[in-house]
Amino acid sequence: MLFMLTMSLRPVPKEEYLAKGRLENEYTQQLMAQGIIQQFHVTQDHRQYWIVFSVDSEDMLITTLNKFPFYPYFDFQYHPVTDMVAAVADGMVDPNLE
Repeated sequence: MLFMLTMSLRPVPKEEYLAKGRLENEYTQQLMAQGIIQQFHVTQDHRQYWIVFSVDSEDMLITTLNKFPFYPYFDFQYHPVTDMVAAVADGMVDPNLE
């Protein structure tokens, strides 16, 4: 399943940011390498994020999010989404047009 996560990062205390920042980056890169994070877009100040996750279930998404070191500072919403480029290539049509 694909989920689009829209997230903002509340301010992290500097000491905590310095202590956990590398772990946050390493975990993110690990998820990218595993194909769990499909797309990752961030504002230049690294406060707003748009991330596409590919996971087996909503529960797996929540479990994955909970493992981020800065999770306590996340404000987010997520929605299941469809990759329309791939879906159309596979013959999907807009169900509202049928």
